Amino acid sequence: MVSILFLRLVLASTYIIGKALVGVAKPIFFIGLAMTLAGVILLIWCRLRGISCSIKKTDRNIILQLALYQVYLPYAIDFYIAQYIASSKWALIHSATPFVTALLSWLILREALTTRKCLGLTVGLLGISCVFMQQNGNSAIDGSLGYLPELVLVFSMTVYSYSWILMQKIAPHYNSFAINGILMFLGGICALASSALFESSLSVCPIYIPHTFMFLLLAKMVVVVIGFPLYTSLLQYYSVTFLAFSSFLEPLFVALLGWTLFAEDISLYFICSVMLLIVGLYIFYREELLPESSPLKGKEL
Repeated sequence: MVSILFLRLVLASTYIIGKALVGVAKPIFFIGLAMTLAGVILLIWCRLRGISCSIKKTDRNIILQLALYQVYLPYAIDFYIAQYIASSKWALIHSATPFVTALLSWLILREALTTRKCLGLTVGLLGISCVFMQQNGNSAIDGSLGYLPELVLVFSMTVYSYSWILMQKIAPHYNSFAINGILMFLGGICALASSALFESSLSVCPIYIPHTFMFLLLAKMVVVVIGFPLYTSLLQYYSVTFLAFSSFLEPLFVALLGWTLFAEDISLYFICSVMLLIVGLYIFYREELLPESSPLKGKEL
Protein backbone atom coordinates (compact mmCIF):
# COMPACT_ATOMS: atom_id res chain seq x y z
CA MET A 1 0.00 0.00 0.00
CA VAL A 2 2.91 2.34 0.72
CA SER A 3 4.16 1.79 -2.82
CA ILE A 4 0.80 2.96 -4.25
CA LEU A 5 0.89 6.09 -2.11
CA PHE A 6 4.44 6.75 -3.33
CA LEU A 7 3.38 6.21 -6.97
CA ARG A 8 0.53 8.70 -6.73
CA LEU A 9 2.76 11.19 -4.92
CA VAL A 10 5.36 10.91 -7.69
CA LEU A 11 2.73 11.41 -10.38
CA ALA A 12 1.13 14.28 -8.46
CA SER A 13 4.46 16.12 -8.44
CA THR A 14 3.99 16.80 -12.17
CA TYR A 15 1.36 19.42 -11.33
CA ILE A 16 3.56 20.99 -8.68
CA ILE A 17 6.49 21.16 -11.10
CA GLY A 18 4.22 22.87 -13.62
CA LYS A 19 3.22 25.53 -11.09
CA ALA A 20 6.80 26.02 -9.88
CA LEU A 21 7.90 26.55 -13.48
CA VAL A 22 5.99 29.84 -13.75
CA GLY A 23 8.58 32.62 -14.02
CA VAL A 24 11.47 30.15 -14.32
CA ALA A 25 11.41 29.22 -18.02
CA LYS A 26 9.22 29.02 -21.10
CA PRO A 27 6.79 26.14 -20.37
CA ILE A 28 6.77 24.51 -23.83
CA PHE A 29 10.56 24.63 -24.03
CA PHE A 30 10.77 23.01 -20.61
CA ILE A 31 8.41 20.15 -21.40
CA GLY A 32 10.06 19.63 -24.78
CA LEU A 33 13.51 19.31 -23.27
CA ALA A 34 12.29 17.12 -20.38
CA MET A 35 10.40 14.72 -22.64
CA THR A 36 13.19 14.50 -25.20
CA LEU A 37 15.81 13.66 -22.57
CA ALA A 38 13.49 11.21 -20.80
CA GLY A 39 12.79 9.50 -24.12
CA VAL A 40 16.51 9.21 -24.84
CA ILE A 41 17.10 7.67 -21.40
CA LEU A 42 14.37 5.07 -21.93
CA LEU A 43 15.62 4.22 -25.43
CA ILE A 44 19.19 3.83 -24.16
CA TRP A 45 17.91 1.59 -21.37
CA CYS A 46 16.04 -0.54 -23.94
CA ARG A 47 19.19 -0.73 -26.06
CA LEU A 48 21.25 -1.93 -23.11
CA ARG A 49 18.61 -4.52 -22.26
CA GLY A 50 18.46 -5.77 -25.84
CA ILE A 51 14.86 -4.61 -26.32
CA SER A 52 13.89 -3.86 -29.91
CA CYS A 53 12.69 -0.32 -30.61
CA SER A 54 11.82 -0.87 -34.28
CA ILE A 55 8.30 -0.01 -35.46
CA LYS A 56 6.40 -1.73 -38.26
CA LYS A 57 5.60 0.48 -41.25
CA THR A 58 1.90 -0.18 -40.76
CA ASP A 59 2.07 1.20 -37.20
CA ARG A 60 4.13 4.32 -37.86
CA ASN A 61 1.08 6.49 -38.48
CA ILE A 62 -0.38 5.47 -35.11
CA ILE A 63 2.96 6.17 -33.41
CA LEU A 64 3.00 9.69 -34.85
CA GLN A 65 -0.57 10.25 -33.69
CA LEU A 66 0.29 9.00 -30.21
CA ALA A 67 3.32 11.29 -30.00
CA LEU A 68 0.99 14.15 -30.86
CA TYR A 69 -2.01 13.24 -28.71
CA GLN A 70 -0.37 11.60 -25.69
CA VAL A 71 2.78 13.68 -25.24
CA TYR A 72 3.04 16.85 -27.31
CA LEU A 73 -0.43 18.42 -27.08
CA PRO A 74 -1.43 17.44 -23.52
CA TYR A 75 1.86 18.35 -21.85
CA ALA A 76 2.51 21.49 -23.89
CA ILE A 77 -1.00 22.79 -23.26
CA ASP A 78 -1.06 21.81 -19.58
CA PHE A 79 2.27 23.40 -18.70
CA TYR A 80 1.34 26.58 -20.55
CA ILE A 81 -2.06 26.85 -18.83
CA ALA A 82 -0.54 26.05 -15.41
CA GLN A 83 0.26 29.73 -14.90
CA TYR A 84 -3.45 30.60 -15.03
CA ILE A 85 -4.99 27.92 -12.81
CA ALA A 86 -4.52 26.34 -9.39
CA SER A 87 -2.64 23.05 -9.41
CA SER A 88 -5.47 21.27 -7.55
CA LYS A 89 -7.99 22.20 -10.27
CA TRP A 90 -5.53 21.05 -12.92
CA ALA A 91 -5.19 17.67 -11.22
CA LEU A 92 -8.94 17.31 -10.72
CA ILE A 93 -9.71 17.92 -14.38
CA HIS A 94 -7.22 15.25 -15.40
CA SER A 95 -8.81 12.87 -12.91
CA ALA A 96 -11.67 12.59 -15.40
CA THR A 97 -9.38 10.75 -17.85
CA PRO A 98 -10.72 7.21 -17.13
CA PHE A 99 -14.32 8.43 -17.50
CA VAL A 100 -13.70 10.30 -20.76
CA THR A 101 -11.69 7.38 -22.16
CA ALA A 102 -14.61 5.05 -21.45
CA LEU A 103 -17.05 7.50 -23.04
CA LEU A 104 -14.88 7.89 -26.17
CA SER A 105 -14.48 4.11 -26.41
CA TRP A 106 -18.25 3.79 -26.36
CA LEU A 107 -18.68 6.47 -29.04
CA ILE A 108 -15.79 5.45 -31.32
CA LEU A 109 -15.27 1.74 -30.73
CA ARG A 110 -18.84 0.95 -29.68
CA GLU A 111 -17.55 -0.73 -26.52
CA ALA A 112 -20.37 -1.63 -24.16
CA LEU A 113 -21.14 0.54 -21.15
CA THR A 114 -23.18 -1.07 -18.38
CA THR A 115 -25.76 0.89 -16.43
CA ARG A 116 -23.51 0.76 -13.35
CA LYS A 117 -20.58 2.22 -15.30
CA CYS A 118 -22.84 4.90 -16.76
CA LEU A 119 -23.88 5.85 -13.24
CA GLY A 120 -20.26 6.00 -12.08
CA LEU A 121 -19.30 8.02 -15.15
CA THR A 122 -22.13 10.49 -14.52
CA VAL A 123 -21.24 10.96 -10.85
CA GLY A 124 -17.54 11.33 -11.64
CA LEU A 125 -18.06 13.92 -14.39
CA LEU A 126 -20.49 15.78 -12.14
CA GLY A 127 -17.76 15.95 -9.52
CA ILE A 128 -15.22 17.27 -12.04
CA SER A 129 -17.71 19.94 -13.16
CA CYS A 130 -17.63 21.38 -9.64
CA VAL A 131 -14.19 22.85 -10.34
CA PHE A 132 -15.82 25.37 -12.69
CA MET A 133 -17.59 26.90 -9.70
CA GLN A 134 -14.30 27.88 -8.06
CA GLN A 135 -12.74 31.15 -9.13
CA ASN A 136 -9.12 31.26 -10.33
CA GLY A 137 -8.01 33.56 -7.56
CA ASN A 138 -4.47 32.16 -7.71
CA SER A 139 -3.99 32.80 -11.41
CA ALA A 140 -1.47 35.25 -12.74
CA ILE A 141 -4.27 37.46 -14.08
CA ASP A 142 -6.82 37.08 -11.26
CA GLY A 143 -9.17 34.94 -13.26
CA SER A 144 -9.86 37.60 -15.91
CA LEU A 145 -9.94 34.82 -18.53
CA GLY A 146 -13.05 33.40 -16.91
CA TYR A 147 -13.40 29.66 -17.47
CA LEU A 148 -11.09 29.58 -20.50
CA PRO A 149 -8.18 27.88 -18.63
CA GLU A 150 -10.48 25.10 -17.42
CA LEU A 151 -11.98 24.62 -20.89
CA VAL A 152 -8.53 24.42 -22.47
CA LEU A 153 -7.51 21.80 -19.89
CA VAL A 154 -10.69 19.83 -20.61
CA PHE A 155 -9.69 19.80 -24.28
CA SER A 156 -6.17 18.66 -23.34
CA MET A 157 -7.54 15.92 -21.09
CA THR A 158 -9.92 14.75 -23.84
CA VAL A 159 -7.07 14.53 -26.35
CA TYR A 160 -5.03 12.57 -23.80
CA SER A 161 -7.97 10.23 -23.16
CA TYR A 162 -8.35 9.59 -26.89
CA SER A 163 -4.68 8.63 -27.09
CA TRP A 164 -5.35 5.61 -24.89
CA ILE A 165 -7.81 4.31 -27.45
CA LEU A 166 -5.04 4.49 -30.05
CA MET A 167 -2.59 2.88 -27.63
CA GLN A 168 -4.82 -0.20 -27.36
CA LYS A 169 -4.18 -0.93 -31.06
CA ILE A 170 -0.39 -1.29 -30.73
CA ALA A 171 0.40 -1.83 -27.04
CA PRO A 172 0.16 -5.66 -27.20
CA HIS A 173 2.72 -5.80 -30.02
CA TYR A 174 5.58 -3.77 -28.55
CA ASN A 175 7.57 -3.39 -25.35
CA SER A 176 5.98 -0.70 -23.20
CA PHE A 177 9.31 0.94 -22.32
CA ALA A 178 10.33 1.13 -25.98
CA ILE A 179 6.99 2.62 -27.04
CA ASN A 180 7.07 5.24 -24.29
CA GLY A 181 10.68 6.13 -25.10
CA ILE A 182 9.78 6.68 -28.76
CA LEU A 183 6.66 8.70 -27.95
CA MET A 184 8.45 10.90 -25.42
CA PHE A 185 11.31 11.57 -27.82
CA LEU A 186 9.05 12.43 -30.77
CA GLY A 187 6.65 14.48 -28.65
CA GLY A 188 9.55 16.30 -27.01
CA ILE A 189 11.07 17.20 -30.38
CA CYS A 190 7.70 18.60 -31.51
CA ALA A 191 7.50 20.70 -28.34
CA LEU A 192 11.02 22.06 -28.83
CA ALA A 193 10.20 22.99 -32.42
CA SER A 194 7.01 24.74 -31.28
CA SER A 195 8.95 26.61 -28.61
CA ALA A 196 11.45 27.85 -31.18
CA LEU A 197 8.59 29.10 -33.37
CA PHE A 198 6.25 30.62 -30.80
CA GLU A 199 8.00 31.18 -27.46
CA SER A 200 11.28 32.86 -28.36
CA SER A 201 13.68 33.80 -31.09
CA LEU A 202 17.30 32.69 -31.28
CA SER A 203 18.33 35.88 -29.48
CA VAL A 204 16.05 35.29 -26.49
CA CYS A 205 16.92 32.70 -23.85
CA PRO A 206 13.89 30.58 -22.82
CA ILE A 207 15.42 30.07 -19.34
CA TYR A 208 15.05 32.84 -16.76
CA ILE A 209 16.44 31.21 -13.60
CA PRO A 210 19.00 28.54 -14.64
CA HIS A 211 19.53 26.85 -11.25
CA THR A 212 15.82 26.45 -10.53
CA PHE A 213 15.25 25.35 -14.13
CA MET A 214 17.83 22.56 -13.83
CA PHE A 215 16.30 21.36 -10.56
CA LEU A 216 12.78 21.26 -12.04
CA LEU A 217 14.06 19.60 -15.21
CA LEU A 218 15.74 16.88 -13.18
CA ALA A 219 12.61 16.45 -11.07
CA LYS A 220 10.40 16.11 -14.14
CA MET A 221 12.72 13.55 -15.72
CA VAL A 222 12.71 11.54 -12.50
CA VAL A 223 8.89 11.58 -12.50
CA VAL A 224 8.74 10.42 -16.13
CA VAL A 225 11.50 7.82 -15.95
CA ILE A 226 10.55 6.41 -12.52
CA GLY A 227 6.77 6.90 -12.50
CA PHE A 228 5.90 4.64 -15.45
CA PRO A 229 8.22 1.73 -14.52
CA LEU A 230 6.88 1.90 -10.96
CA TYR A 231 3.30 1.74 -12.23
CA THR A 232 4.23 -1.24 -14.43
CA SER A 233 5.92 -3.08 -11.58
CA LEU A 234 2.92 -2.59 -9.28
CA LEU A 235 0.74 -4.41 -11.81
CA GLN A 236 2.47 -7.58 -10.63
CA TYR A 237 0.96 -7.13 -7.17
CA TYR A 238 -2.26 -5.17 -7.72
CA SER A 239 -5.03 -5.30 -10.31
CA VAL A 240 -5.37 -2.69 -13.03
CA THR A 241 -8.75 -1.79 -11.54
CA PHE A 242 -7.35 -1.13 -8.08
CA LEU A 243 -4.49 0.98 -9.44
CA ALA A 244 -6.88 2.99 -11.58
CA PHE A 245 -9.16 3.57 -8.59
CA SER A 246 -6.19 4.90 -6.60
CA SER A 247 -5.96 7.84 -9.03
CA PHE A 248 -8.23 9.86 -6.71
CA LEU A 249 -5.20 10.24 -4.42
CA GLU A 250 -3.42 12.51 -6.92
CA PRO A 251 -5.66 15.62 -6.55
CA LEU A 252 -5.51 15.16 -2.78
CA PHE A 253 -1.71 15.17 -2.82
CA VAL A 254 -1.66 18.08 -5.26
CA ALA A 255 -4.06 20.12 -3.12
CA LEU A 256 -1.93 19.52 -0.02
CA LEU A 257 1.33 20.39 -1.80
CA GLY A 258 -0.25 23.40 -3.54
CA TRP A 259 -1.55 24.70 -0.23
CA THR A 260 1.87 24.19 1.42
CA LEU A 261 4.10 25.53 -1.35
CA PHE A 262 1.95 28.08 -3.20
CA ALA A 263 -0.66 29.05 -0.59
CA GLU A 264 -3.44 27.80 -2.87
CA ASP A 265 -6.87 27.61 -1.29
CA ILE A 266 -8.61 24.30 -0.67
CA SER A 267 -12.20 25.35 -1.27
CA LEU A 268 -15.48 23.66 -0.42
CA TYR A 269 -15.97 23.14 -4.17
CA PHE A 270 -12.74 21.16 -4.31
CA ILE A 271 -13.76 18.97 -1.36
CA CYS A 272 -17.18 18.25 -2.92
CA SER A 273 -15.53 17.53 -6.27
CA VAL A 274 -13.10 15.02 -4.74
CA MET A 275 -15.89 13.29 -2.81
CA LEU A 276 -18.00 12.88 -5.96
CA LEU A 277 -14.92 11.72 -7.87
CA ILE A 278 -14.23 8.99 -5.31
CA VAL A 279 -17.87 7.83 -5.40
CA GLY A 280 -17.89 7.88 -9.20
CA LEU A 281 -14.63 5.93 -9.45
CA TYR A 282 -15.86 3.38 -6.92
CA ILE A 283 -19.13 2.79 -8.78
CA PHE A 284 -17.35 2.68 -12.14
CA TYR A 285 -14.60 0.24 -11.17
CA ARG A 286 -16.74 -1.80 -8.76
CA GLU A 287 -18.45 -3.18 -11.87
CA GLU A 288 -15.19 -4.78 -13.01
CA LEU A 289 -14.70 -6.49 -9.65
CA LEU A 290 -18.01 -8.30 -9.76
CA PRO A 291 -18.08 -11.85 -11.18
CA GLU A 292 -19.88 -12.35 -14.50
CA SER A 293 -22.57 -14.45 -12.82
CA SER A 294 -23.37 -11.83 -10.22
CA PRO A 295 -26.95 -10.46 -10.34
CA LEU A 296 -25.46 -7.02 -9.55
CA LYS A 297 -23.77 -6.89 -12.96
CA GLY A 298 -25.21 -3.97 -14.91
CA LYS A 299 -27.06 -4.24 -18.18
CA GLU A 300 -24.98 -3.33 -21.23
CA LEU A 301 -25.91 -0.27 -23.27
